[in-house]
Amino acid sequence: MIDKRNVRFVTMKTSAVLLALCLALAGAMSNAQSLNIGDPAPKYAPAEVLQGEPVVTFQEGNLYILDFWATWCIPCLESMPHLEQLHNDFQGKNVVVIAQNVGEKRDEVVAFLNEHPQGTMRVAVDTEAGGVYAAWLKTAGADGIPTTFVVGKQGTVLWIGHPQELTPELLSAMLDGSFDVAAARKAHAAAREEQQRYAEAEKRYESLEKKYQRALRRKSWAAAHELADKMAEVFADTNNLHWYLPHFGGSVDCPAQALHLKAFLKEKNTGQAIQTLENMSSYCRGNMDVPELQDYIMADGLLLVQYTAKVINDLDVSGEKYRERLAGVRATIDRLLIWDSSRHEGGERERAIIEIWSPGFLDSYLTVLRETGSVKGGIALLERRRAIINKRLERQADPIVKTMLVQTEKDLDRAIHRLHEPGDSPNGQ
Repeated sequence: MIDKRNVRFVTMKTSAVLLALCLALAGAMSNAQSLNIGDPAPKYAPAEVLQGEPVVTFQEGNLYILDFWATWCIPCLESMPHLEQLHNDFQGKNVVVIAQNVGEKRDEVVAFLNEHPQGTMRVAVDTEAGGVYAAWLKTAGADGIPTTFVVGKQGTVLWIGHPQELTPELLSAMLDGSFDVAAARKAHAAAREEQQRYAEAEKRYESLEKKYQRALRRKSWAAAHELADKMAEVFADTNNLHWYLPHFGGSVDCPAQALHLKAFLKEKNTGQAIQTLENMSSYCRGNMDVPELQDYIMADGLLLVQYTAKVINDLDVSGEKYRERLAGVRATIDRLLIWDSSRHEGGERERAIIEIWSPGFLDSYLTVLRETGSVKGGIALLERRRAIINKRLERQADPIVKTMLVQTEKDLDRAIHRLHEPGDSPNGQ
């Protein structure tokens, strides 16, 4: 079945070494493939259609949109409104939209639909044996979701891709016969080859990562730094950074510095760690306002603030240089923490908030605020974050995450109270 650790447009696997940069926009496809664009569509036999009229067989003259999804897949859920819009826009035009769940039990899907209704398009569940998954996704060599198939009026697969890329214009062309199936097949083959290159690069990266971690355990610092550079070069060829490199001028300096920073921290080389942190502030922040990079940077921030806290606690400098570096660190932290998780409403992001605002990080952050005379600004930022967490609590259904958010809110309250205490700020700023 689908590997939740590495799925198309959903990457659950994160790498501590690369500051959780695994926000890949596409996952690796399997080598085996027998279903392609232009081929006759496989048999469609779901266990049950939970919503809408049953689909026993694909009828000639109809165009079918078959989208594979799961309740845990955030990009899948983000695509649902688009699919429902297509369903509404093409009603009466012989277009049938089916949201085909895979990898989950019927009761799970029913409970999800009761809590999160999905319009009026058809919603189906797979058999216990995963028959629909095997006939479609596996046969097409697509082991990630969301993935959408379009079956034409003559029962031929016309299109395979991400549901958000399926536009009304494409559907109209498929309906009136002007859609170029041969060109679509060629483009799909090229995309698969590209994904295969990414998958091979990912394997090379994972091999280097094991060596890098082994070097850290053995305290072979020179080897670790050499491997850091090699890993960054290979990482540029994987799908994780492919989408972001153009914004950094094709440079891998940002992930490379992240790897070096981890090694310097393990080595307890504070001076080099501080310098590397300053380098990261330059390399990784140059284009932080690019919308496409904000999730990438937020993922960076999760570990970067932890590293920053360690560096602050380990600083062995003093005087004006000490204050300058603290000010730079504070600016970096503020920039990272101002971003909230408004773009994606997933449990993973909630947990990221909880981890960032840990008691250990708060202690370090308060030190930076006091030492840089920025207590008032710090209080304002903490109060904004507390308000955001409070809003999330109102709509958080997961009891475990909710409990953790409540604790985080309490930690923020204590931090704000400490900053208000007399004597905490030498200059009262």
